[in-house]
Amino acid sequence: MPYYVRTPIHNTIPGPNETATSSPPPPPEEDDEGLYVSGYDVIICGTNLVHAILASALSLAGKTVLHCDGSDTYGAGDATYPLKGLMEWVECKTKGQNSVIEDDVEKVEGGTTLKLHPLGRLGSLHIHDRSRVMDEDTLDVGTSVITSYGKGIIKSRSNDQAVVSLTSWKLANDIHPTLFIPLEQSQTETPKIQSTHHYDVHRTLSESRSFALDLTPYLLLGSSPSISRIISSGVADYLCFKSLLSLRIMKKDAKTKTTRCQLVPCSKGDVFQTTLLNPMEKRKLMKLLRAAGDYGAVRAEEVETVERLNETKLSTGRSLSRPQNKSVGGLDLEKFEKEEEGGEMRFDEYLTAEYKLSDALKVIVIHALAMVEEGCGVREGMMGLYRHLESLGKFGGTAFLCPMYGSGELTQAFCRCSAVNGGVYLLRRTPLQINTSDSTLLIGPDPDPTFGSNEVKSIPYRNIVTSEDAIVNKKNNQKKRILRRISVIRNNPKETEEERYFVTLPPQTVRNDHPIQCLVLDQSTSVAARGYAVVQLSMVVDEADPAKVDHEILREALLSLLACQERDCDEIHFITFSVGSPSDDVLDTDEETNVYISKRPKLSLTVDAAFDQAEAIFKKICPDEEFLLMSQERKKQRMAQMGNEENDEEKEVLESALSMIDAGKVDNAVETEGGNP
Repeated sequence: MPYYVRTPIHNTIPGPNETATSSPPPPPEEDDEGLYVSGYDVIICGTNLVHAILASALSLAGKTVLHCDGSDTYGAGDATYPLKGLMEWVECKTKGQNSVIEDDVEKVEGGTTLKLHPLGRLGSLHIHDRSRVMDEDTLDVGTSVITSYGKGIIKSRSNDQAVVSLTSWKLANDIHPTLFIPLEQSQTETPKIQSTHHYDVHRTLSESRSFALDLTPYLLLGSSPSISRIISSGVADYLCFKSLLSLRIMKKDAKTKTTRCQLVPCSKGDVFQTTLLNPMEKRKLMKLLRAAGDYGAVRAEEVETVERLNETKLSTGRSLSRPQNKSVGGLDLEKFEKEEEGGEMRFDEYLTAEYKLSDALKVIVIHALAMVEEGCGVREGMMGLYRHLESLGKFGGTAFLCPMYGSGELTQAFCRCSAVNGGVYLLRRTPLQINTSDSTLLIGPDPDPTFGSNEVKSIPYRNIVTSEDAIVNKKNNQKKRILRRISVIRNNPKETEEERYFVTLPPQTVRNDHPIQCLVLDQSTSVAARGYAVVQLSMVVDEADPAKVDHEILREALLSLLACQERDCDEIHFITFSVGSPSDDVLDTDEETNVYISKRPKLSLTVDAAFDQAEAIFKKICPDEEFLLMSQERKKQRMAQMGNEENDEEKEVLESALSMIDAGKVDNAVETEGGNP
């Protein structure tokens, strides 16, 4: 059967208080695969987060949507995989599978064509390094091992025997016991001794489905418009979140050359309790945070003047709000206006000139609080601070929420919303070429003809959306790449301890020219098996050629992070890859041919850029519709389908079953009275 999901667009059952006055319009003609012969209002090539959000918004607006992807899973570059699934994905991409079918593409003649890469948005993907599973175990002297009697270390060994000193317990005389373990054993029996790393590798593989590994990790700001959009679209019904527990920053000691991982002061209490800053720096930081809160509130048009901030902000309980009716100091809006118009002063220069911040404090403000690039403007930096401050305390101690079961759940949820509202999903059918002359999309055959069509098919469209990286013959202006490392580490916290934190490694912490973002999540968000954690490291590199990318920087960053832990940690599995960073060029969207091209969002911790880009494309296709808001017609259909006590399908089925049972009892009673057994 073909890999697509479709739900009827028209509701043929009237609501509880409605009467069927006219028949609904007939459904469009379908081909042998159930696809509309007349085509679709919008065809979206690829199922990344931007496309999933857009598909959901278009379906809610009543458009017919075909969402196709050459993979057999949703998400593309924003997908989430179990451990074995990620290994298979890496193996597949390394071998270069799913290549373009050149012969079929050449058969299309005439008109302007756009050839599409079979990997879609991952067209610029390059796998740099990955861990490999070795069947043979290495048992050298000094290796940490696991035996039938506990954990230990190999002190000496011969060809047939290992001498192990147990470290997990002691004898009555306070001495660690020594074991003499034979090394020869049959392949069928459980190993009497194996290295800790070998044990962890095979244990994690056996619990592969307990891991949810993101190709692109995302968080949500507590006060972000993205959250209200998730709620208004109904996608919140499919998602669960947990708050991030802490923000941290790696600080390198100039004298000892060692690094320490310390908590970032976010709220008023954090500022006064932190040991990162001296008293003078704390006062400067508080003044800056208050000014950023005032500036952001005015820019967001929450209030008309700064003097009225007290009336609206005190009720929210923000710890940085001033006492009521106290005047604002240190905020000159006219000066901000001039700086924005001139466009010359950078945020870091402004922090030095206006607040006299030290270099160490500027690093905290720019990279750990505002989370912006060092060379950004004043407005972008102050708004970054404002968004962070506004989100503090919304859903927990930090400003961020992390999705349960991985960030790929966001993509899955929006795809599900689109399918529920009429979207059609066609997987395992690779988009090959866009023909603008006759407004058709050429898709490839299913890799397995027993499940889908084994023929190339042309599908008409009225609008089509694809990714910048997916266009093969597009001029590549990318000058940077986004480098990522996904690591599974052994993590043995206390029984009641949960680990959900974000770490910023400022530039030059480990030979890095740009800050490194590090997200650490454990089993509390259902992304790792108990006793393990997933570490996501990301950074921008100033190199367009993937062969010249120094991917070892992220390994050094991970080792530096693990060195700060006060317990036994070890990397079990990893994958290092890079993708092209989006260029700063304007999208070459061709509205005359209704071809819309999405760009890969820049390296960002939050999902806001994906929502903004999806909304921009949506407004071009549906200028008069609300973004991610169900139309009135769809609401009526949804209410009719859901029903109430008067139109409860489950209740009707149950009552029908009970009536049939009662009727059967009456028939049996009649047969018994008539003398039949």
